[in-house]
Amino acid sequence: MLSMREMPESERPRERLLAFGAENLSTYELLAIIIGSGSHGISAIEVAKALISGTNDLTDLKDKTVHELRQIRGMGEAKAIQVIAALELGKRVLNIHSNGLRIHTAADVFHLMKNDLVDLKQEVLYAIYLDLKTQIIAKRLVFVGGLNQSLIH
Repeated sequence: MLSMREMPESERPRERLLAFGAENLSTYELLAIIIGSGSHGISAIEVAKALISGTNDLTDLKDKTVHELRQIRGMGEAKAIQVIAALELGKRVLNIHSNGLRIHTAADVFHLMKNDLVDLKQEVLYAIYLDLKTQIIAKRLVFVGGLNQSLIH
């Protein structure tokens, strides 16, 4: 595959983002921008494609460690850290709306917790701390259980 410099400008991810907006780029193009550059004969686009190949969606990436990401050709420690940081930022953006949220119904709890609980592979116990006006003070992971049960003392 061509290196980024050899690609026509109209096909480079950064230039495409500027021209068409981030929402019009593919997942691998967005990842290529985060990764920045390729290494030793492999372009950032190829690294990004390798990163998402074999995954159902980006939620599969959120559980990867730096060590696991480094197993992908072209992914060094710095690039792996950048990807993990970007995923964490995305997760935090999804949780921003919880500031100032009040809990009145089970639906409110669902909307608060759905992004934290999606695709978990084991049971967890979260505590949601509320003030007297049912406004959220904090949300904390209390316990991580096994695959099919949580024993809490």
